[in-house]
Amino acid sequence: MRKPLMKGRNLRQKMMAHRCASEENEMDLKLKTDTVSSRDDFIEFVDALRLDLSTNRTKWQNASLDDFLEALSAWVQDMDGYYLNNNLPIPTSPEWKTIAEMMLAAKFYE
Repeated sequence: MRKPLMKGRNLRQKMMAHRCASEENEMDLKLKTDTVSSRDDFIEFVDALRLDLSTNRTKWQNASLDDFLEALSAWVQDMDGYYLNNNLPIPTSPEWKTIAEMMLAAKFYE
């Protein structure tokens, strides 16, 4: 038996809830990069990033491993600009948080 089609308001509510959840997850990932200060924090971040890929693949510009690693390499080469544009000190020796920022940037960087 087929489910009835959603009508106007119910469909809009579902779409808005999905959009909000996606934006909320993106904010959670950014907050996670801000709190990475140890190996265990980094492991949690990588797990969250992987979950984001599996649930929001269409939002990733670099969803294949090849594209992701290419973007990661390019972002690391250009990362001084990111830190300068955000009035942050340029890391001389990466910390766990810096590595998490690199991996998150590779999700979108072109």
